Amino acid sequence: MSRAARHAISIPWLVGLCAWVAFIWGNSLVVGELSDAGSTSVAGFLEPLFRFMDVQDPHMMNYLVRKAAHASEYALFGLLDGLAFGPSLVSEGNEGALTSRLRVLALAILVLVPVADETIQRFVPGRDGNPTDVLIDLAGASIGFIAAIAIAHVTNRGEGYGSR
Repeated sequence: MSRAARHAISIPWLVGLCAWVAFIWGNSLVVGELSDAGSTSVAGFLEPLFRFMDVQDPHMMNYLVRKAAHASEYALFGLLDGLAFGPSLVSEGNEGALTSRLRVLALAILVLVPVADETIQRFVPGRDGNPTDVLIDLAGASIGFIAAIAIAHVTNRGEGYGSR
């Protein structure tokens, strides 16, 4: 890897990103019955909170848990993607083709992973790929990615982020 690429990608964050994608896709491979049982148990644990918010229907509780799980796991995914590519995202000036390609790669990963996630689910018994879930995933990923860019900007001011 060239010296410029080393300064444009954070290898530890990239490893964390890959591990998190494996975790997400691993969860997508869980058959529907087991996946539903997991979210139902979380909904049961949170039932007092749901009741306080006047959500009485157990199916709605399960639905909200599943959608919150999508958004939160993808917020972390977006954060890791942004931190892995952060140095190239906040570089100033004309850095050249490498940085531009890394920016495109960071955004492509941000979009393609949730699409692949829902595609995987189409082939798992009891699961289905849902375009609405892709949108929820993208919203969560975008929030995490924007947070990572903010972190990179703050850290880059101290001259520390890109020099690691």
